[in-house]
Amino acid sequence: MKRLSSLINPELTRRTHQLERIDQLLKSTLPVAAHQHIQAVNIADRELVVTSDSPAWSTRLRLHINDILYMLDQYTDYGITSIHIRLLRNRNPARSTPTQKKPILLSKNSSQAIKQAAESVSDPDLKNSLLKLSKRIASDQ
Repeated sequence: MKRLSSLINPELTRRTHQLERIDQLLKSTLPVAAHQHIQAVNIADRELVVTSDSPAWSTRLRLHINDILYMLDQYTDYGITSIHIRLLRNRNPARSTPTQKKPILLSKNSSQAIKQAAESVSDPDLKNSLLKLSKRIASDQ
């Protein structure tokens, strides 16, 4: 029986370890709160590609770019000279689900105020719409 490591491309394994090391260095330069929001995902043409899950974290990451580049220069030999930040929207779909809005409840006074406003409007379509709204509010109570 073959070992799993013999089935995996050694270059892929090396690259994975390389990115894990860079991700650790990246996160060691940043505040702990940022760790779950950013990740090093690729190195291409001496550029590190980092993903962020929100514009706010992308901005915070930009503030640390010089520190990150210095750290990578000191502790790696990858020759990274720039960082590209990509925004990943909906990285956490549970957070991005829309919440149900509470219905706006209007009082009887609101219904009467809308009805009075309708009486003073000269546009027949607008007047009709306001009267319908007034009746609907009154019936909801």
